[in-house]
Amino acid sequence: MFNMIFSKELYNAALELDKHDSQRSKQMAEIYEGLSLCLLAPRAYFDLFMRIGPYYQEMQEFWNHKVYVENGGVLGSKKDMFMEVDKISTDLSIVNDLPAQPFNLLMGLLAFTQDESAISNIPNVTDELREQITIFNQMVWAIYMGAFKPDYFDKNLEVFVKSGKEAQKELNASRTDVN
Repeated sequence: MFNMIFSKELYNAALELDKHDSQRSKQMAEIYEGLSLCLLAPRAYFDLFMRIGPYYQEMQEFWNHKVYVENGGVLGSKKDMFMEVDKISTDLSIVNDLPAQPFNLLMGLLAFTQDESAISNIPNVTDELREQITIFNQMVWAIYMGAFKPDYFDKNLEVFVKSGKEAQKELNASRTDVN
């Protein structure tokens, strides 16, 4: 159920991003669309998670030290988790090319997927669902952190688009199997 909801939200945000003229906005639309498709295709979703793994730690260290701490954040603190983007003294060229609403969706998804009280309030929450939300959180963090460094953004673009194409093939094959 959550995959369908998240997929729809990401797809709608991708449509919004694609309406804008900037190249980075259109590329972010491709990233969102890739994740949207992967949420509906289990194999492609797993493969996306595995593709993010090799560079996720490096991105996380970049975010924690070059963005968060150098701009006044305290590691281990949930306060100001995202900081005020316009006050960050890091490359904001990608973020500045994006319309606010689709970027705010990332922050909302991050906030929800990290809020233990919100997750605990899900009816019939299971350990499996908690694990799924944790994995989804890592994928969303990858997109968010990547927006602050062109190299990571480009890597995300490559990985999410490739995974999205695989997801589309997986979804098409499952439709064929049903018929």
